[in-house]
Amino acid sequence: MALLLIEKYPEHFEEHQIRVVKGLSDFEKNLLSGFFVLDELQEKNQLNALHALCRMIHERDLWIQCDCIRIGRKPVFRINKSSGGNLYLHRITSRADHTNTCIFKRLICESSADSSQITKPFLKKNSPFNLMGKKSEGLLKKKEGATYKNKGSGTRKTKLARVLFHLLESSGLNSVVSSTQVNSHQALVNASKYLELTHGVSVADYLELNPKRIKFRACMLKEDANFAKDCEKHFLSFVHVTSFDEHSLDVVYPDKTIQKIAIAHQVNQSSGRFSARSAPYLALILIASTAESPGFYQPVKAYVTPCYSTTSYFPVDSFYEREVMRHLYRLYFDSIKKGSPFQIVKPLFDIEVAPNSSNERQFVLPDFLLKKGDKTLVLEVNGSVEEEYLERKQRTHSLMKHLGDFLSIDAYEAESEHRLNQKIYHLMNQINEWLVRS
Repeated sequence: MALLLIEKYPEHFEEHQIRVVKGLSDFEKNLLSGFFVLDELQEKNQLNALHALCRMIHERDLWIQCDCIRIGRKPVFRINKSSGGNLYLHRITSRADHTNTCIFKRLICESSADSSQITKPFLKKNSPFNLMGKKSEGLLKKKEGATYKNKGSGTRKTKLARVLFHLLESSGLNSVVSSTQVNSHQALVNASKYLELTHGVSVADYLELNPKRIKFRACMLKEDANFAKDCEKHFLSFVHVTSFDEHSLDVVYPDKTIQKIAIAHQVNQSSGRFSARSAPYLALILIASTAESPGFYQPVKAYVTPCYSTTSYFPVDSFYEREVMRHLYRLYFDSIKKGSPFQIVKPLFDIEVAPNSSNERQFVLPDFLLKKGDKTLVLEVNGSVEEEYLERKQRTHSLMKHLGDFLSIDAYEAESEHRLNQKIYHLMNQINEWLVRS
């Protein structure tokens, strides 16, 4: 399988018209696949080389073409730059998809239908690099002299990300339902029984929700005899975070104090577009030993994604979604008082919709789903003016209408016009009208 740098081309181009700039070396291919697909730990010299490669591709406005398809149109992707200055990897869905045997089409975990067995893998049909089609793929800060920067996961799902999102989904903490009173910690513990980070090792046996116990649990790992010889000893800690950088997290402790936890290798984030207003966050921390310090167990990696508050596990993608969710909560509690409640769901994994005219599978990932009875309302919150972000939103919004009724708000534009609250109030009125009709 070869990766080629090519000049970008319009959709109507024939294959023979595409101009190849150069082929990527095996070393460069391994950098891309190791960082974006395999989630392997990289040495600083590798990260520097990857940063230089991605920066060159972005500045020359080139595309990366994968030759996993022998005949016809081939899958392509590019390096983009977010409004926050991060370089991220973006797939171009209008060309072609990778073959099932291509390394850039990875296996990810999917909960079994009855949630009574260990999670099983399934091949994600619609997204190379484990992209989820909703957010962008963060990479490295475009800055002179940088040796290492935050690696955003965005639409890509690393192992830690998959476990985090499956924990939230399986525990029901990504939904607000009036019929259930949920103890968040107990729900997470119950959900963790059906998840594995490493084959044969249940997350439930090695999940810590109290950050005060991280050091104690790390010391206990050294004498733990329950791991197979070929299995790296580890445990996970699920915490709330107020801020972070590439090597540390500011973690909320049970007594509400904030303490810094150092991360030996890297902090991945769910988007390359984070700002100061994105906080607070949820973080899943991997505690293990490293090649540099064998036998010494410490926080090695972490995955960070925004949440509603430091006392809530409800995930959001941005400040704008948090603001919309704040108003949705008010509407939700009003509906309970009226005896006509509805459900709020934050989808975390792609939802399949009707196939296209070529009978190809299609997937979407809405920002919110509101459900009442057998009715569903899709709610989208637009939060960027990046060209490709808007193009993707426009393309997927039409598909989302297969799921039910549809409403959206352009929060970015509304705030730029100093009308964000006004627009959100108008949106809530539209939702309330939908609830009455339903």
